[in-house]
Amino acid sequence: QAEVGIRDDLVTGVQTCALPISRLASGELVYTGAWRTPLCALRSSVQWNGESCRTTAELFATSADVWLTLGECPEDPGDCSTADGRPATKAFARDRLARMVGSDRTRFSEADALAVARQFAEAQLDLLRAAARQVLDGRTPTTLVVSGQGEFLARLWIESEDAVRQARVVSLA
Repeated sequence: QAEVGIRDDLVTGVQTCALPISRLASGELVYTGAWRTPLCALRSSVQWNGESCRTTAELFATSADVWLTLGECPEDPGDCSTADGRPATKAFARDRLARMVGSDRTRFSEADALAVARQFAEAQLDLLRAAARQVLDGRTPTTLVVSGQGEFLARLWIESEDAVRQARVVSLA
């Protein structure tokens, strides 16, 4: 965990620290990621086959599967740090997403995977939106700092929000 200091739109320093509980409580820190967040933490149901379907409350899939499916993260057949230990590819991501609705690849198409992934992606972006509304409290930021493997997630949020779209974005990557 690292905290970034900013003064007058300039990064003044980066300090590593223990998990800042007060920042979680105040809404300043949204602890969700582009790779390891369990999907069961994001939604308890999705629309599938034309109806609401409860999702499994198990570590069957993570946000990596969502972003792999949507093409935001590159496939990496050598990376097996996934929920089931199989490679980080779109094909295996589809299998993991299928398990979230109690299905398998024989009954869960690529179109199903895309539709379900979009719902989980929107839920994760909604977490960022809610926290931003709480912290910004009607103010319009002039500078936003993004960093890490999930930098694209922050940028997706920025693109979706009129109030912050014009802010200068500083990348720490």
